[in-house]
Amino acid sequence: MWQCNGKYDGEKKCGTSTVTEEEIQKGFERMLRQMDKQAQIVNLREIYADVMDYGDLEQEKERLEAERGGVSGSYEKEISQNARVAQDQAEYQKRADELASEYGRLDVEVKTVEAEIQKRQLCGRRIETLVAALETAGEDFTVNLWGSMVEKVTVFEDGMVFTLTSGEDVRV
Repeated sequence: MWQCNGKYDGEKKCGTSTVTEEEIQKGFERMLRQMDKQAQIVNLREIYADVMDYGDLEQEKERLEAERGGVSGSYEKEISQNARVAQDQAEYQKRADELASEYGRLDVEVKTVEAEIQKRQLCGRRIETLVAALETAGEDFTVNLWGSMVEKVTVFEDGMVFTLTSGEDVRV
């Protein structure tokens, strides 16, 4: 049995009836029958091409890493020069702090770009898995097919909406 996620939250209880596993599986099978799998595959491959086109992000990451490396080198030179030559320590500390701050900013930017690349790679793997599932999908429920295709199911009084791992909603 499945029930509303908020069935017992708060003072006002959710009045939505429970749904059986069998009802959800039958809804999934209806979705498979009504779905144009070939059109889905074509659409997903186009999305995949867009998602995996992140060469610009790789170039940005390389540029930022090079800039971060230059700042790191300048910081090391400041430290080395301070150790060899007597200088105003307030001025030295100001330059060192500016370089450390710039390094930190660049480091955050590199990590942000890396996170976006990883996010796209994960999305690409999910699309690949979904395409493979659609290519071999019949019209019967299987746990593997379910696991590779469905992100969540929202049940309404008049039907269900299956949110696929691609983000698309299919109403049955």
